[in-house]
This record gives sequence, structure tokens and C-alpha cells, in this order.
Amino acid sequence: MLKEKLKKIFSKIGLKLLTPYLVFSFFVFLLISVFVYYNYNSEMNFIEDSQQKMAESVSSEIDFFIFSTINDLQFVSKNIACLDCYENNSFLINNLFDVNSDIYSVHIFDRQKGITNDLHRYSKDDHSGDFGVGIFEDGKLLKGFDRGTFISPVYVSVYDLPFIFIGVPIFDEVNIQIGTVVAEVDLTFIWDVISRNKFKKTGYVYAVDVSQKPRLIAYKDISFLKSGYDVSGFVGVNNIVNHNHSFSVYESFDGKKVVGAWSSINSTNWGLLVELPVKEIFSDLFILLVISIISILLFVFFIIVILVSIYRNLLTPLKGLTAGVNEISLGNLKHVVEIKTDDEIEELAESFNAMTHDLRVSHNKLKDYSVNLENKVRARTLSLTEEKKKLKKINNKLTESEQKFRSYIDKAPDGIFVINKNGAFIEANNSSLLFIGCSEEDLKKIKFFDIICDKDVPQIKKHLETVLKLGQAEDDVLYKRRGDNVEGDSCGRYFNVSSVKLSGDLILVFVKDITKEKEVDKAKTEFVSLASHQLRTPLSAINWYSEMLLAGDGGKLTKDQRKFSEEISASNKRMVELVNSLLNVSRLEMGTFIIDPEPTNVVEIMESVIKEQIPMIVSKKIEVKKKISSDIPIINSDPKLLRIVFQNLVSNAVKYTSENKSLYVEISLDKKKKSIYIKVQDEGYGIQKNQQDRIFSKLFRADNVKKKNTEGTGLGLYIVKAIVAHAGGNIWFESEENKGTIFHLMLPLKGMKAKKGDRSLS
Repeated sequence: MLKEKLKKIFSKIGLKLLTPYLVFSFFVFLLISVFVYYNYNSEMNFIEDSQQKMAESVSSEIDFFIFSTINDLQFVSKNIACLDCYENNSFLINNLFDVNSDIYSVHIFDRQKGITNDLHRYSKDDHSGDFGVGIFEDGKLLKGFDRGTFISPVYVSVYDLPFIFIGVPIFDEVNIQIGTVVAEVDLTFIWDVISRNKFKKTGYVYAVDVSQKPRLIAYKDISFLKSGYDVSGFVGVNNIVNHNHSFSVYESFDGKKVVGAWSSINSTNWGLLVELPVKEIFSDLFILLVISIISILLFVFFIIVILVSIYRNLLTPLKGLTAGVNEISLGNLKHVVEIKTDDEIEELAESFNAMTHDLRVSHNKLKDYSVNLENKVRARTLSLTEEKKKLKKINNKLTESEQKFRSYIDKAPDGIFVINKNGAFIEANNSSLLFIGCSEEDLKKIKFFDIICDKDVPQIKKHLETVLKLGQAEDDVLYKRRGDNVEGDSCGRYFNVSSVKLSGDLILVFVKDITKEKEVDKAKTEFVSLASHQLRTPLSAINWYSEMLLAGDGGKLTKDQRKFSEEISASNKRMVELVNSLLNVSRLEMGTFIIDPEPTNVVEIMESVIKEQIPMIVSKKIEVKKKISSDIPIINSDPKLLRIVFQNLVSNAVKYTSENKSLYVEISLDKKKKSIYIKVQDEGYGIQKNQQDRIFSKLFRADNVKKKNTEGTGLGLYIVKAIVAHAGGNIWFESEENKGTIFHLMLPLKGMKAKKGDRSLS
């Protein structure tokens, strides 16, 4: 079987070896063809670019020649004092002859009298300089004198020399043309430029005037100029007339197929053409093509020689290799292939023999390994059986533990359930089902938000976002049982929600009913409110009688009596402050206080509060530093509530700052957060690190403050926190014991929302 396959393989190997070389030859041929095509395009692009550059270069030279001549004539024109001043004008013209060797004669033409000056570079007997015999009186030329600066057509003198007339106007003091300076200019310079600028071997350059009927200005054969050869209608000339820069093959006026490029001569209506006969282009390309064909033929011959050599030197040793493979396929692993070719085939045979040796060694090792493997598998099977029994015991224990844990969860008095980020219930214990008021089957049809009072739904959504972001959160919310149609504090119940993030978007929620605690807090708040109201009347009476005693209405007081009366009055004031604070707390907690927003100047309220503290500030020698921005806007807020906030912050800062220290107040606009930022900083006692989390708690005073015997109720910052929360703002602080405290306050620019209630805060 293997022998037959090998025969088929080696019978086709010659074709397989030949095919890549043939394919390679095809691609080489294709590559050379592309190379020829690319060279053709490159050559044409090079010719086009070179012609255009030569046209622009030569046209620049001619343009400069004409421009310089016109400049020289303009100089003469501007310096002519009068048209009849022969001596002065002759001096100017002779100087012009010295400067410009291409000007052979100059004529000053008066519009009224005709020619007034007529000077030649040479004497009239020397006719080599008399180019314009009989031409200067040409009617068309004379009409050009009234057109300002002009350039005549090209004329050919009797000596076969080309020339033109250039006229420049002469103006009087009021800028009216009174005459013309006309110069007879030799074009030999232009012909020299054209003659020396040859393109490749047979290319040539010539100039054409296209101002009216196209005519030659300069050409390699002057006979075309003398005969007045009509060049209109030829493609190259039409390209100049139509401003067409397309590169193509066309027939020039001398009957040759050419490719050409042109450029305008800016100071005239002339154009310059550079043309190259197509015959020269194709002769170069033909040479390139012949070289390419010879290269292809040599390459093909070289490939054929290589293929024949490979075919002869490769197949014979391969047949020997095939015989060796056949022996090994029959199971003879001791067979050795003997090939001596001193090349890769011999190396292949040696590698094959080495492989046979390795195969023989591996075969022996495999037998030994097979026996060992059977023993190991048997031992491992026994070990796995024992491990399986152990795993089964562990699994049973885990199942038992899970059942116990589930039993504990179900018996827990508090609700415990799992929801996803959208509030859908995943799992719930029995207590959860009881307070929700539904079965386990119905639970999967509702969401957590369905059992929350509508006003607390945003709070719960924010709660879940916090859990997913931070890992845990805790909130108190109002809930209702399913089926309850009435909503509100009167029928709803409060519960505390503590949540912990599980894997993915799952959240474990612990729910505890705190309705009784809330009711107790409410009862305490109502009692405090009632007691505070009842205390106001006797406190007012005590204050009134103490003031009467101090005023002497009850008779003159002794020194001790006055001291006792002052102490009674001070204690009464402290009691009144405490009662007012308690009333404020009860109104805040019950939500019965009024918020009455109006346009409020935050800066003015702060300044007023600071002024109220001046007596204590002066007595303690405290330096007040203020930094208040000028762009603080008026906001819609309750000024009474703002005053309570500022009074608490500033009075605390003054109260707890030692003598000869500083108090810093800053008010600025935070445009990014759309808020007013307020900072109150003192250099007082500071707050102990372990008590900072209780600073906004009700009736809390730090231990280090109590030791200083300072007055306070422990309600001020609690009230401040509640007011700021109702205003939609934020308050926080930084503090270090014995160094001071900084309170930060953010008030939103949108202000406070109005709220109805029984009374305002005191």
C-alpha cells in the first residue's frame, strides 16, 4: 500500500518540480512587461515635465529681456523735458545705446508734429543698423503710438535679422500722453536663447505671438518668418491660445509628429513652445524593449538548463530513498538507506536513517512504558475511587450545612432577599414574604420598587447605585404592603435597608422594621416641642422680672443681690436659647417648619452675622480675615434659615478660638458646580479624630470642648446640617485637634424650594 503511494508520488515529482519554475518564469515575464510599461510611462512623464520646465525657463529669459528693454525706454520717456529738445533727447538716447546693446535706433514721435528725433546706433551709411527701412512708416505701426506701451509684430530686415518695435508713451505734467518713444530692438538675443536651448537630440524651441492672428516670432528656420507662415490652426499653437496644458501627440506645422509643452511670456502676448519628435521617443523605447526581450530569452534558457539538471540529479537518488521507505514500512527498522550524492538528498537519507534509529529506540521504550503505564493506571484508579468517596461525604456535609443555613435565614425575624440592579427579586426568606404580603411565586412578578412609597423610590434607586459602586450602603425608607391603597406616614411602615453587593449585578438586602423606633422618636420630638412651648411662658416671666430687678423697679439692690439677679438673667437667656434650639429641632424633624424663599444677598447676611460677634471678637482679640468674590449672585433663599446657618458656624468659630488667634471667612462662586462656596476656618480647639463622625449628631459636644467650660447645647450643627440638606446643599469639615477646624458649605445657585408649615425656625 505504502509502496504504491510512494511510486505515484515520485512519478509526479518531476512535474511538481517543473511547475514552480514555469510559474516563476511567467511572473518574471510579467514583471519585465510591467517594468517596460512603467519605464514607458516614466519616460513620457519625464519628457512632459522636462519640456514644461524648459518652456518656463526660456520664457522667463525672454520675458526678462523684453521687460528690461521696456524699463530702459520708460527711463528715457520720464526724463524727456520736451519733444523738440533735440540736444537733451539725443544725450538720453545715446546713453540708452550704451546701456542696451540690443536697441539699434530710437525715434521720438510727437502726436501733433510726427517724428522729432531720429537717432541710430550706427550712421545711416552703415545699413547694418537700418532694420526698419520702409516699415516705420507702416500705418498700423503708427496707430500703435496712441495705445500706450506697445510691441510690434516681428519684422525681418534685408540682412535676414529679426527685430521688433517697442513703444513707450511720453506724458506731460498733467499725465496726458503727448508722444511716444519708439525703439528698434534686435531679436538676435531671443534667437540665441532658443538656439542654445535644445531638448534632447532632435527637440527644438520656438516663440509665437498670439495677440491677434498667431504668427512666429522666433524659429530655427528664419524663412518661415520671412514668408509670413501662418501657424494658426496647429495644435501646439492652439494650446497656447486656449491655455490647454494637456500632454498629447500632435502634428507640428513642419509636418512632424511631436509632443510639446508651452509657457506664456508674461510681459507680452507671446507664447513659447518646446517640441520633441515622437520618432526620438520611440527609438529610445525600442532599445529598451529589445534589451528586455533579450533578457527574457536568456532567463528562460537559464531556467530550462536548471530544470534539466535537477530532473537528472534528483529523481535517481529519490528512487533509492523510496525503496528504503518501502522496507521500513514493512517493519524492517534495521534497514539503512545508502545514497552518496554529496548534496541535500544525501543529507535527507542520513536524516532518514537517524530517524529510523530513533524510531527503533522509541519503539523499544514504548513497550516498556506501556507496561509501566498499565500499573500506574491501576493504582490511580484505586486512588480516585477513595477520593470520590471522600468528596461524596464532603458534598453531603455541604448539603446539610446549606439546608441548616437556609433554615436559619428563613427563621430570621428580619427580611433577607437577593435582587438585581433593576430591583427584580431573585431569592427571599419567609420574613420578607410576610412583610411584603405575597407568596414566593408572586414575588417574582414584582420589583423592590413596588413596595416602596413613591416619594422614596428615587432614594432606593440611588441606594442601589451606591451599593453597586461602593459595595454596601444603608438607608431608612417608608414602605407599604402589597394591596394597601393608602400611602403616607399614617399607614406606611419604616424599615432600615442594609445592602451588600454580591457577584455581578446581584445585591443582598437586609430589611429591618424600625416603625416602632420611628414612632418613639416622633413621640419624643412631639414631647420636646410641647415641653419647649410650655417652658417659654415661665422663662419669659423670669426674664421680665430679672430685668425689672436689675433696673431697680423693686428697689435698690445690694451688691450680692445684683450679682444674683445678673446670674439669673444670664442663666435664663441660656435656657431660652436651649428652648429655641429644641423647638427648631422638633420642627425640622416633624417637617412643620416654613421655608419662605426670597431674593437673598448671601454676602450681606454673612457680614451682618460677623458684626453681631464683634463684642466677643474684640474681647478675645481675634483677627478676622475675609476673602469675598465680587461676582456672588443674588439667590432665591430663606434669609432666616441662612442666618441660622451662618450664626452657628461663625459663633462656634469665635467661641472655640483662643485669644490672639485668627478667624477666616471665604465666599466664592463655583461655576462648575453651580453653587456658592462658603468656608469658615478657625484656629481653635479642633475636634478629636475619634469623635469627628458624631459632630452633626443631636445633643453631641466633643470632650475637649466640655473640658474648656464653654457654653453650648449640642444642637447647633445638627440644625445646620438639617437646614443645608433641605436647601439641597452640602456641608463638611476638616479638623485637627489643637489646630482648628474648617467648615465647607455649598449652596446651590437655584436656591431653596418654598415649603408650607406651622412656623418659621427661631
